[in-house]
Order: sequence, then structure tokens, then C-alpha cells
Amino acid sequence: MKEYIEYLQGLLKLNNIEFQQEEDFVQGKLNQIDNDFGYEHINRYKRQMILSEIGLTGQKQIHQAKVLIVGAGGIGAPAIYYLAGAGVGTIGLVDGDSVDVSNLHRQIIHNNDRQGMNKCESAKKQINQFNPLVNVITYKHHLSSQNAIDIFQNYDVILDATDNPATRYLINDTAIYLNKPLVSGSSVGWEGQITVYGMQGPCYRCLFPQCPKTVQNCNEAGVFGVMPGLIGLIEALQAIKIIIGQQSLSQKMILIDGLRDVYKVVKLRGQQKDCIACQKQIKINEYDYASFAQTICSSSVPFRGGYKEIEWKDFLQIQRNEKVVLLDVRPSQQYNIIKLDGFKNHPYQQIEQFQIEENKDKDIYIMCRRGNNSRLACEFLKDKIPNIYNIIGGIDLYAKLYDPKMPLL
Repeated sequence: MKEYIEYLQGLLKLNNIEFQQEEDFVQGKLNQIDNDFGYEHINRYKRQMILSEIGLTGQKQIHQAKVLIVGAGGIGAPAIYYLAGAGVGTIGLVDGDSVDVSNLHRQIIHNNDRQGMNKCESAKKQINQFNPLVNVITYKHHLSSQNAIDIFQNYDVILDATDNPATRYLINDTAIYLNKPLVSGSSVGWEGQITVYGMQGPCYRCLFPQCPKTVQNCNEAGVFGVMPGLIGLIEALQAIKIIIGQQSLSQKMILIDGLRDVYKVVKLRGQQKDCIACQKQIKINEYDYASFAQTICSSSVPFRGGYKEIEWKDFLQIQRNEKVVLLDVRPSQQYNIIKLDGFKNHPYQQIEQFQIEENKDKDIYIMCRRGNNSRLACEFLKDKIPNIYNIIGGIDLYAKLYDPKMPLL
């Protein structure tokens, strides 16, 4: 007991709080430093409170802070954990998706028993067990231009843990409009990046006034689970530093190549005078983010004609012979993991190398993951080969219809 009293005395002195009598501790008169901050908080957070940059004052700031995390996936999961561990008093979560087994290699806040559960609800259950001193508020739907302002205005710091370009612009515009610091990170493959927007620095639109075209399909790019975890940890770190008034990554960006062990900090250009977000010229609830972003996801490739489409039930009735060519245009990594009999791999990224002369008199049936890169392949080949067929729905639909146990990549 004596050692504990001495520890608390030192902690109070460090934070310029006058200590009266040792009996005050024994009798419990200092059981509450504030109305909602007492012994149980100090016991839980004392290892970080010893840091001079935090102390009692900083820990109370963390306890009083409200942090919103958009996305409870690969980046959001570790950020949620560590913000809760650090003692953020209120954490808001926005995510309309449900837990899937394919999430679990990187979305560490969820578990096998919660498959099918909304991700916000799953994360809340975990945090309630992990740190009951944290208040978790859930928004079990996707962020939209109609609800963003109403949600964001209740929080001090915003974290972007999404992987969707349209949502990224919406988060940026709303945070800048409300003058909220925005911690933003992304990860794909073995790479990741993170920065802080606002706070006298540039916003996302300052850097990308037009939506950057993604190199890889957002459903097929793949990700090594440690990378979004690393980005999520840094997001949590930046949020805490903002809360306690320490220097953040505003006007700087961390770039990480996990495969080659390259870590860089680059300086960003400043706030742009013609940025429509910084100048608050956007009517967020009227803005069409989906059209602006022109998201290159598999679900967005339309059928434009000039070739034929075929459903799986009809394709499976086709008599295969030397005049029939079956192409799987998924990346070779996916093809090598799971494939269908008779299909040869020719990745869409290499479609220009397809042998036209050898195949112009044949019937070409093209498949991908969900039937969209195959549409793009058909678009390229339709003026060169007359009999081109896109197999609607790709291998994902085949699995759902005919082989439910087949893993969906």
C-alpha cells in the first residue's frame, strides 16, 4: 500500500496537483481524480502515464477524446484495439459489412465464431471484453453523403480505414468541412502509406483533385495481412499524438514497402488554394461520389455489346472440341490456387499478347473472378475475333451454384 501511495504522490506531483494528506488515499478521498477518472483508470494506464508527454493531464485528454474509425477491417481492427488499449473514452465505428472467414487473416479484432455478424458489432463485443472503460458507439451501415456530417460532427479525430476511393473522398471532404483532423492510411499487396490531412496541411483532394486510377482491380489486388495491421497501428499512434498535442504526420507521409524493407517519410505539397474541399465549395449531401471516383471495382464494368454473354448453366452444356478455347483471365496467383478443368490461364493484364491469328476462327469463352475483367478482355478482343463469349459471374458464381465448398479468392 505504501509503495502505491508513493507512486500516486509522484504522479500527482508530476502533474502539478497538490497532495494533502496520506490519509486522503487511505480513506479513499482521492479515489476520483475527476468525476469520471479514478483509480481504475490509473491502474490500467499507469505504464503510459509515466511518460512525460502523457502524464495525468494527457491521459485525461485521451479519456475525454472521441475518435471515429470508418472501416472495421484490416486497418481499422488494430487501430480500434490500440486506441481502446490507450484509453480513448469514446470510439465510434462505421462499417456496413459482415465478418467473413477470408477477413480473419488480417482483421484481428474478429473471430471465427462471429462470421456473418456486422463488423461494428463484432468489434464492440471484443472491446467490451478488452477494456470495459471504453464506450463504443456503432453505426452498422455504410458511410454515405447523407449521413457523414451527422456522424462526424460528434467526434474529435477521424480515422479513414477504408479501401474504397469514393468513400475516401467522402471522408476527406466531410472531415475538412467540419475542421476535424483526418488520419488516413491504405494498404495493398506488400505496401502501405499513411498521413494526416487537415491541421494546416493539405487534404486528400489537394494531392489528388482527380481520382487516381488504380493499377489493380480492388477485389483482386491482394494484401499481406501484416501490412494493413502496421498501417492501423500507426493510425492509432497518430490519433493519440493529435489528442495530446504532439506533432503529427500533417504535411508528411510514411511510405512502407514491407517486401523490400523500405521505409520512407516524404514531405507533401501544401494546401492548394484551388482545392474545392479546403475552400468548402462542396455540398456534401448533394455530391455524387460514386460517379466522381469512377471506382474500378469488378462490379462496375458494364456490358457494352459487340460480343456475347453466356450463363454457367448454358456454358456447361457446350460440347468441347479443338474449336473451343477456354480462357481464365485471373492473375496467375489466383489461377494456380484454384482452377476449373479445361481453362487455360491468360491474365487480363497480358491480354494484348493473346495469339489472335491462331484463334480467330475459334469460339473463345472467357472467365475471371466475377465476370468483369473477362468483360474487359472481351472488349479488347471483340473486333479481332468474331466469336467471343463472356461467362457471366465468373468463378465466384460457379462456386455458389455448383461447388459451395470451393474457396472464393
